[in-house]
Amino acid sequence: MPDVTTLPGIIFSVALFATIVTALFARTRALRDGALLLPVLFVSLTATRQLPLFPIAAAPYLASNGVDALRALADAVRVRLPRGSRTGAVPPRAADAVTLAFAALALAAGSLTVDAAPSLGGFPVGALASLRAGPGLLNQYDWGGYLISAAPPTPVFVDGRLTPYLGDVLADYTTVIGVRPAWRDVIERRRIRQILVRPTDPIAVRARDLGWPIRASSDTFVLIDVP
Repeated sequence: MPDVTTLPGIIFSVALFATIVTALFARTRALRDGALLLPVLFVSLTATRQLPLFPIAAAPYLASNGVDALRALADAVRVRLPRGSRTGAVPPRAADAVTLAFAALALAAGSLTVDAAPSLGGFPVGALASLRAGPGLLNQYDWGGYLISAAPPTPVFVDGRLTPYLGDVLADYTTVIGVRPAWRDVIERRRIRQILVRPTDPIAVRARDLGWPIRASSDTFVLIDVP
């Protein structure tokens, strides 16, 4: 689920809420048109970095139907809104001004919260020098994208893109990371030579108990050689 304490999570949540309200209250074909956004919603929920896809796709939908939904909602709660014509529509210039103000606010929030350089505090930076080149690494799911960029000679086992890893790959990953039945069989079948995970992951705890060699470690990560 999106983390609503982060800026991408907030923007996604606001866009989703506005889309649902518009689909329910707009007096047009908004409900049917809104259904077209469901595939984009699914893709946005597959990874944190894809959350902005839904707000981008929903923007034209909200622009076309949002004012009508706002009018219907105001009528439902008996609130009088400014009327710009006999049909009761909100004046176009007023709607444009509100949209422009919202866009400027979002742009300003993004500019003020963005970091000049990405924070690497949660990534296994200290393990890079000890990684073996070539396949054979089972990495923590959340670090796949970072390792693709920081350690290209070492292919990752899995990363944040769900589509390329459907099926046995994700099942094998969870089997090893959680030390589930047949986890050793997966290590042998996948020819896993190193494991890069968090110290609290079950496989890290089990590997320490078994005395497997620790190549590098910190409070954030542990890099284990598979005997």
